[in-house]
Amino acid sequence: MPMIRIILPFLAGILSYNHGIYYPIWILSFILSFLVIAIIIIPARPGNWREHVWLKSTLIKAGLCLTGWILSYVHDIRNRSNWFAGFHADTIILRLSSEPSAGKFYKTATADILFVQTTQKWQEVKGKSRVRLPADTHFSEGDVLLTTGKVHPIPDTGPQKSFARYLAIQGIYHDFRPNRNQLILLAAEKNRPDRIGRIRDQILNILDSYFTLPEVRGLAKALLVGYRGELEKELSLAYSKTGVVHVIAISGLHLGLIYGLLLLILRPLSHLPGFRISGGLLILIVLWIFTLVCGASPSVVRSAIMFSFLITGNIIHSRPMAGNMLAASALVMLIANPMVVYDIGFQLSYAAVGSLLVYNKAISSLYTPDNGILAMAWSSISTSLSAQILTTPFVLYHFHQFPLLFLLANLVAIPLSGIALLLLILICALFLLSIPAHWVAIATEWTIRLMNDRVLALAGLPFGLWEAIPFSISSLICSLLFIGSITTWLTIKKQQALQASLVILIIWGVITRYSSG
Repeated sequence: MPMIRIILPFLAGILSYNHGIYYPIWILSFILSFLVIAIIIIPARPGNWREHVWLKSTLIKAGLCLTGWILSYVHDIRNRSNWFAGFHADTIILRLSSEPSAGKFYKTATADILFVQTTQKWQEVKGKSRVRLPADTHFSEGDVLLTTGKVHPIPDTGPQKSFARYLAIQGIYHDFRPNRNQLILLAAEKNRPDRIGRIRDQILNILDSYFTLPEVRGLAKALLVGYRGELEKELSLAYSKTGVVHVIAISGLHLGLIYGLLLLILRPLSHLPGFRISGGLLILIVLWIFTLVCGASPSVVRSAIMFSFLITGNIIHSRPMAGNMLAASALVMLIANPMVVYDIGFQLSYAAVGSLLVYNKAISSLYTPDNGILAMAWSSISTSLSAQILTTPFVLYHFHQFPLLFLLANLVAIPLSGIALLLLILICALFLLSIPAHWVAIATEWTIRLMNDRVLALAGLPFGLWEAIPFSISSLICSLLFIGSITTWLTIKKQQALQASLVILIIWGVITRYSSG
């Protein structure tokens, strides 16, 4: 699986940039050019150069590491000469890039900064900012505003560190808090300019027309297109506490269902000449449209890229390895946005899929029930256990809690969410065909209410959540190294791997003891 060997040094370069290891960009670019030339020349040289494969491998890894660093530098908006924060300006023209979300005292939105005024001259700039609008304003996504006031950097230390990193993934490093008299509307955008946005709005309107109960409508929108604006806080917290929040986060489960449906629908046409190419392209287009409609979160983009590799492999009669596809999809996402490595959804998504690839076969083979219902239940349990092995360290690090009833919750939520998703897709399809779908809506509402009730009941149990677990970055690294060494020992039975795991445990204990003391 060469993609795994490629992505590790590339990732090291990204992390080194984001943790303050800084050198002039021209020096690193010169070194990278030298490495590329050396890598090309080495195989053509006679004598011992051909025998030193390790030298070429080392140079390639160094080149990948430098490439990750340089891409991070280039992607960082703060290094560009036209970044708005590099200008000292009190007058700014911006466009709201998200619908303002209402809070208790103000509304919050993100905005693209278009122009700043410096010494009586307007300068075109780039960059994004978080904007806090007064609660009594009625601006919408796409509105162009002229504002005066100061832009404040978002603190990246203390309690706001995690939130600052979340915004940095989107290229946002500042917060703007204008008063009501500092805002002038220059142009109002009543309709979405993008076609994808209009598709998303139409789907949300369809769901509004069929569901009246807020808890059902909010979860239906989250389940189908990833829209959480109407998801009740208590319900969202319950899904999080029981460890099944992934069923309402658009991910591989959703794309997998859509992929299966498309294969089923197109099967009668599979005998036609050229269908392998045309059918594959059609499925790709539908999957990527769905990905964009759902907001293109890291988990759904990862799934879309993996399905793209799978479909492309089918077209060219190649069967790529799952581990290779996973690493390749991560590499594509990191090239597009190196900061996505800090996105919690990105980390959990790849940890879960990687964990399934490594552990699911071994765990599921531990028990082979004869009963069909037991077989389905065991499949769900083994999948949940497998995914939990590598995701648990990340959950403990980011949230410092662990859902103790995740197995039981998954047994309930996964099948019900799958049924609800299929019914929601059917509702939209019938609506487009002008066929009444009230009976489907009734079945969907019953399914969603049943799932909500069961999840809320499990979340209400006093022993369902283990909270306030101390887990630092050193614990995260040590736990992943320990899991890796134990897995290696169990797989290839090397004593060195067992010895390494014991050393890691000792180091982990020492670090925990002295950091807490």
